[in-house]
Amino acid sequence: MATKPEELEAEERCRPRPRSRCQLCLCSCCGILILISLAEFILAGVVGLALGMGLSPVLLLLAALYVVLLIRPDAERGPKCRILRILLLVLATPLALVCVILFGLHLQTFFNNPGWDSFPESCRVAGCCRLSLSDPRCREGATMPLLITNATAQEVGQEIRRWAEGKINWPEDCRWVDSKPEAYSVPSMGAISGTFAWVSCSTSAWRFVDDIAWRYGAVTCSQDTGVLVEVHSEQRAGMDDGGHNMYRARFSVGHLQQTFGSSRFVDAC
Repeated sequence: MATKPEELEAEERCRPRPRSRCQLCLCSCCGILILISLAEFILAGVVGLALGMGLSPVLLLLAALYVVLLIRPDAERGPKCRILRILLLVLATPLALVCVILFGLHLQTFFNNPGWDSFPESCRVAGCCRLSLSDPRCREGATMPLLITNATAQEVGQEIRRWAEGKINWPEDCRWVDSKPEAYSVPSMGAISGTFAWVSCSTSAWRFVDDIAWRYGAVTCSQDTGVLVEVHSEQRAGMDDGGHNMYRARFSVGHLQQTFGSSRFVDAC
């Protein structure tokens, strides 16, 4: 028995249509967003970033809903479905951008671990701050190291660690990474037997990891005997840190000044 044209037309309408390239591409993009939101949620939990932990589940939900709407049968699609897809896309786009940026920056801070074995001799990025006799630089103000004349190197080292771990005048969470003897030389003073100390800190708001190092040792400078303290603070991600490196360096030195009292900045010995 021949099939009627009306029946053929109805059967053709009900037959599932193959997905267009655009739909497949959008599904793939949403799948990538789902993976990024999961990765950002895990990474934000590791570093303690509440913003990332809050935004990533929202992005995960929006991307999943968008995929569901894309794969719905053609017969169930209509104006409301299209409007909902546009609304989800408008909401997901800025969230996706923020999560991708956070995810990329946090990964960069993990992979850009400087791995210092000694006090760094120069800055790698523009936002770095060095209060040192070699390659001094900072965002604002003086860049001279501190000479403490009424303390031993051991006492200075103890106060540096107390500042790093105690949040005395700077609110960041810091982790003591390394401390070991370092022999170095300064042209005007010759060989110095000093100590290198390294701490990693997480910024209070965004939880980005930066590094700060000190080098200190007993010297005789302009007939004054004391402990010369050099500081190097450097961010792992980005080229500008909003002044955080400068504040870390200056506040750590300020704590030493307040603790020991008898000290001065020196630009040469």
